[in-house]
Amino acid sequence: IKEELEALLARFWRVRAERLPLKVFAKMIYAGVDGTPDANEESVLVEDISSSGVRVAVSRESELDLRLLTTVNFLIAVRDGEEQKRLTLEAELVRVANVSDNRISLAFRFASIDLSHVELLEKGINLFFT
Repeated sequence: IKEELEALLARFWRVRAERLPLKVFAKMIYAGVDGTPDANEESVLVEDISSSGVRVAVSRESELDLRLLTTVNFLIAVRDGEEQKRLTLEAELVRVANVSDNRISLAFRFASIDLSHVELLEKGINLFFT
């Protein structure tokens, strides 16, 4: 019974990764209609990021087809002291988080999490997108 209760209530006890609120622009790269990888780019506004995912806003006027966003890549540049590192983080669309008059917020989960990436993302202050 204990395992069944834990399974049922797990989502209420799950600790979320700490979010870093941001307001920076980024490029989201995703596949084309024919499945060609990295065929499309969309400018997005990054609303927040954590070690497990990212939430972005897209203009409602965009011709973005959500069916193509099963897997996307976010290009992230992180300055670690004097050194600059570029990360390509693969992410999967989780949900449409919010719809307003002029934009749509989309939530993505990173497909895999590398501990070195987590450490860089948690530094946060020197994080910027390219």
